[in-house]
Amino acid sequence: MRWFVAPILIVMLAGGAQAESLTTRAEGGDPVAQFELGTMYDLGDGKPQNARTAFKWYQQAAEAGLPDAEFNVAVMLDSGRGTAQNLAAAAVWYARSAARGNHRAQYNLGLLYAAGEGVPRNADLATFWYRQAAATVPVAERRLAALRAGDRKGSTSAAVLAVPRDRIVTGSAPIEFVWTASAQPELVHFLVEIRALDETGSREVYSEFTDGSAIAAPLREIPGNYAWRVFTLARMAARYTASDWAHFTVVQ
Repeated sequence: MRWFVAPILIVMLAGGAQAESLTTRAEGGDPVAQFELGTMYDLGDGKPQNARTAFKWYQQAAEAGLPDAEFNVAVMLDSGRGTAQNLAAAAVWYARSAARGNHRAQYNLGLLYAAGEGVPRNADLATFWYRQAAATVPVAERRLAALRAGDRKGSTSAAVLAVPRDRIVTGSAPIEFVWTASAQPELVHFLVEIRALDETGSREVYSEFTDGSAIAAPLREIPGNYAWRVFTLARMAARYTASDWAHFTVVQ
């Protein structure tokens, strides 16, 4: 059973004027106001309860990089509340929130990898995300104890890049990078490589090792074209597999 209780920001209403101001701020692109407005529609507190409208506002706040909104979007996609159920999309949003340190998102992402729902079944990635979540989600420790890696077979396979991919990235740093990976025949690390592209060629602007499937890269907000890929590296041998490159554009 996944954690379907989204974190809720308490909204204190002074009356209709404040609610109207909140709507104005949300429509003007304020992600905190969008999240608060989504919460009001979600709970039916100050607005008529409407899960679809709540999802719309949560999604706008999530696109701006608000971790709690990212988690709420994932929860609604996971459960099919307010939108069509889509476990693959839910996994991406859990990962984006998890990369920013949301422990409930980390736990739910671990559950998806353990079950192979929306992502490939991968006990190693489930273990990684359970361990990240265990700081504040005690049940994650019990999940770790019950998890079994299973048989390892086959060849090391490349990661599949999810976001950002072939689209414009807006908002403030850090930028979230998410990929999925099938179960590997041995323990692996992932190396994320990000390069800036211009008329003179390319240059590396960021690289990072992780055992997980998402990172939040603290890139400076320099508009331009970028490419990124993920290496799957065997921990105990000189073997690796590289993903295809994916491209994205940063705009102010």
